[in-house]
Amino acid sequence: MKQVYELIKKGNKSSAIAMIGNTLIALTEFIAGAISGSGAMFAAAMHSLVDAVNQGFIFIGSILSKKKTVTQVSKWFRTLEPYFQSNSRIGCIDDDI
Repeated sequence: MKQVYELIKKGNKSSAIAMIGNTLIALTEFIAGAISGSGAMFAAAMHSLVDAVNQGFIFIGSILSKKKTVTQVSKWFRTLEPYFQSNSRIGCIDDDI
């Protein structure tokens, strides 16, 4: 348990703060959408929630990057790395539209 806590402390703090902030924004927008009945507010809440999940993945990735590498996993990941990078680029392009 202490080892997990030490890894979490080494995680990217800005992504953790962004994850918490986006979650709070999403909750506020969900409540506002429920009160007003606005579909646009619900869509904005879903977008904020997805942003929070994305920041969570970035935070987890920053934690895992601090761990010692395993050779087999490194070789496996190097073959899939271009796939992950292309998906990330497509996500960024889609978010800007």
